[in-house]
Amino acid sequence: MVKAEFHLPDTFRILAEGQESVSLLSAAAMGGLRFRHVRMVKHGISFTMTGRDYIQLGRLAARQGVRLRVIGRRGPGTLLGRIWARPGLWIGAVLFCLLVCFLSGFVWRIDFGTLDGEQAAEMRALLADAGLCEGSRVSGPALQTARDLAATQSDRFGWITLNFSGGCLAVESTPYHRQEIRTDTPETALYAAADAEIIQIRVESGFARVAPGQYVAEGQLLANGIRNDRNGEPVYQTASGSVFGRMHLKVDAEQPLQQQLPVLTGQHAASATLCLLGFRFPLQKDQAPLPDGILTEEWMPLTLGELALPGCLHTITSWTQTLQTVTHTPAAAEALARRNCYLKLRSQWPDAVIEEQSFFCEQTETAVTCRAEFVFCADIARPGLAVPEMPTVQG
Repeated sequence: MVKAEFHLPDTFRILAEGQESVSLLSAAAMGGLRFRHVRMVKHGISFTMTGRDYIQLGRLAARQGVRLRVIGRRGPGTLLGRIWARPGLWIGAVLFCLLVCFLSGFVWRIDFGTLDGEQAAEMRALLADAGLCEGSRVSGPALQTARDLAATQSDRFGWITLNFSGGCLAVESTPYHRQEIRTDTPETALYAAADAEIIQIRVESGFARVAPGQYVAEGQLLANGIRNDRNGEPVYQTASGSVFGRMHLKVDAEQPLQQQLPVLTGQHAASATLCLLGFRFPLQKDQAPLPDGILTEEWMPLTLGELALPGCLHTITSWTQTLQTVTHTPAAAEALARRNCYLKLRSQWPDAVIEEQSFFCEQTETAVTCRAEFVFCADIARPGLAVPEMPTVQG
């Protein structure tokens, strides 16, 4: 019987009862059966033997009329027999192992590592372009495509790589550090970009030609790359660095009281797709194309409590806009006009440090005009060609 096969690796303690017990053991020993710990007891003979020999001994005892009784048993046979009697246990274990091997090739979770919220959103969009999200099956070409796309965004993420193991797609990156490579040319000099009062000089190389407190005009030489030595021979050194100056700037801006601006209408349309086990299932039947508007994407990984599942819900929402005439109050128009003055200053001098500022606003029937005056410090050094110095004439 199949069930008896589970008894083969076990060790049995047998009690042979009957007058023919001694002759049974003798005949069994002659037949090659092995016994251990044979002892005479009150009701017969006790001994130890393996399950394989016990089956043959049972057939021999039945022919000789000897009764065998199991008084002890050791081994895995009992447990294996119980498991065999309940096929759902071992069939479930086999199916579980097969499912683990199969499902480990799908993305269960994406670990964005040290990326912040905005960078993680950009990386998720990049992975989606390569066909990777929770629930998608990872292949070598898809993973390499995602790596290549990430490499093209090195100015945004720095060094980055993707690793997939055990259902987890890990994004490993280092912070982005910008390094400027300068091409040194002996003919480089620094010139003033505007009229200013010199505040601070940070010339890294070259020969400074101005001093703090000095007033310079636009186009004036600040640092040269050529200087004559004591013998009148030119010495070349690339001029580089920063020269900070104090400047005055007057700007004006106009803000209409009424203007046409795109405004959200509050209406929107959404398209949802379930990504599961490498398949995509649209959740709306006969979904119409989304109208033009501001598009927002949301990726919601599927979870069961704290357990991640190999799937996600991808939702695209389009928020419609319309052009409307927006009427600003005089105070709001004045604030916007001042803001526009700041923007004009920053467009010309991004590193400006404002020391003083004054505004004069004038309202008409249709707009508010703002005139601003700024006193600020900024780097006025701009590179240009160096000029040879005239030799000193000694009289």
